[in-house]
Amino acid sequence: MDIPFVLEIVKTIKKAWTKSNRSIPYNVFEAWQMNENDHTKLLLALLRYKDVYGGCPVLYSFLTRFAKGRDKMIHYKRPAEVDILFSPRFDKDSFIDGLITFCVGEKRIAVIIENKIFDAPDQPNQIRKYISHIQHKKNIPLDNIWVFYITGDGNKEVRSSSYNTKDEDKCTNIDNRFVTLSYAEDIVKWLKCDILGLRTYPETLTTVVRNYVDCLEKEFLLDADISQNLTKTLYKSLQLPTKAEKWDSTHTDTLYRFYENVKSLRSAILSGEQQSGFTLADIEPLFDVLRTAIIQTEIMAFKRFETISEVILNEFWSKQWRNEKLGWKARHRGIWGKHGFVQLSLTDQWGGAHLEWCKINVGSMMSDTSYIIELHVENNKSLAQEWRKNLESHSSLLPKDIKIHGTSHVFQYIWPTEDVPLAKMSDDKLRLCLGKLYKEDLKYIFKTLIDNYKKYKA
Repeated sequence: MDIPFVLEIVKTIKKAWTKSNRSIPYNVFEAWQMNENDHTKLLLALLRYKDVYGGCPVLYSFLTRFAKGRDKMIHYKRPAEVDILFSPRFDKDSFIDGLITFCVGEKRIAVIIENKIFDAPDQPNQIRKYISHIQHKKNIPLDNIWVFYITGDGNKEVRSSSYNTKDEDKCTNIDNRFVTLSYAEDIVKWLKCDILGLRTYPETLTTVVRNYVDCLEKEFLLDADISQNLTKTLYKSLQLPTKAEKWDSTHTDTLYRFYENVKSLRSAILSGEQQSGFTLADIEPLFDVLRTAIIQTEIMAFKRFETISEVILNEFWSKQWRNEKLGWKARHRGIWGKHGFVQLSLTDQWGGAHLEWCKINVGSMMSDTSYIIELHVENNKSLAQEWRKNLESHSSLLPKDIKIHGTSHVFQYIWPTEDVPLAKMSDDKLRLCLGKLYKEDLKYIFKTLIDNYKKYKA
């Protein structure tokens, strides 16, 4: 796959895009052609909004939604003494995207906003330096520091050279207060549900939010009809199938390799190194369509699996605990590479404890017939060791091939699927296989996890 091939598809998508967009209403944010800083400024401006009582309801809503379960105080008490800064300097040549400081009770808290809406690269030790600066220059304890790392479509993860979420050192380890969000999924949903959906805000604010949501949805999700047509055009150009049962790992490689080629071309045009005659405006339609196509492809591979997992876990295990709602959630991350995963966790992110389907991507979901499942207990070695000993002493209640070892993960189990990849199973077959796994094979694992969760809640 080379640049001339990419440019040929640029022409195809540009033509289809122009035809599709003729009837789209004018949107000031699209006309503005906002850069990363503009998006940060607008987000911070919304968080600064004050009601007639001088409170910050939008900020409170933001914290309530995205800090829920990670710190009880931060979303039970309204923030006071709020200070929201855009791009404050933290050393001679560097700036934090956004910094929010406030008090809840007697605690002074700092929230660092790191905006990666257009997948800007992470700088060496970037997040670590921010955290150290807040500790030593702002005199805010490590336990009171948060980072909200916000990407465009959720496909970018922080590099370990900037901050390692799984193995951070004690000087900068903020545990589960490092929160990864995306504009496409989290910010849009928050604005639609908690701002536009409540009908308690003035029209001057909701008009801005409504237009901004429309802009974000076109940027990352596109209109449904336009998205479907342009995605079909792209799939046809790349000779990709549109049904999961026809997909394999070679198709996955083609899609993501093409995505990297488009990103490289986009960067080359921005830096002036590519003299193809195309401008950034010519590339953006393909870039947007490609991101949407990737999201749709990932949904095709993972949506049914995640939905059925949640239904089984919440229905079956709630009944085991007298219909108490435990709130299991399945979510995939990092699946564009070779080390993606799906976490099955309780929605309040208790203690970093969760089951994890690991080293999976679109291709493996559509072609593999065995999968690795691990129990992770992150940032709590004593609990991990306690669980490890518990499982070793009850080995007769576990699958015979399970391996109990590791530091942050307690066990590893390689689960066969009777020669059918997960994404290619029928709904009934998927329910049957996952039901047996969650309710029988791993029953003692879930019981152990939930027993400890109920102790934690108490």
